[in-house]
Amino acid sequence: MEGDDGPALISVQKAGIAVLRVRGDEGVPPGRSA
Repeated sequence: MEGDDGPALISVQKAGIAVLRVRGDEGVPPGRSA
């Protein structure tokens, strides 16, 4: 089951990082979501 969830979680993490980068470019302080 880990093999099935692994790639999906990685994709979600990459998507989340991309969103954070976009928000950061828009002027949102880094670490706000953290």
